[in-house]
Amino acid sequence: MYRCEHSTKCISKHRLVDGIRDCPFDDDETFSHSCSLSDVHHRFTCSIAGDKKCFSPITIEDEKNNCEKGEDEIISKGWIHNGNTFQMICDGRPTELLPVLIDEQNETDETECEHWPCNNTYSRCDGFWL
Repeated sequence: MYRCEHSTKCISKHRLVDGIRDCPFDDDETFSHSCSLSDVHHRFTCSIAGDKKCFSPITIEDEKNNCEKGEDEIISKGWIHNGNTFQMICDGRPTELLPVLIDEQNETDETECEHWPCNNTYSRCDGFWL
């Protein structure tokens, strides 16, 4: 857990540097030790002003340049992490993953979205859908 600066609020370390401001002073987004977190193998790494920075996968291709050269926005389709983030499910944009055949039906992350009506900041999971 991470405790927000000047606050009693605590958040999961998975929510650090994820593009969503959870702490009152935004210190969860400016956290400078993101590459030493235990989930670093699930993070996208690049440099900013010569410093290595590790971002949550949900910041990739989110139309905001987080990296010095914008490499988080021009990811090759070969960059794969071990699952879709929850925020990617039923977001109206099929992922780069190929459809999966289930019961002779092509299923994607956009299949049966009517079962996920509460996709908002407060009900979203910050982990991975594996």
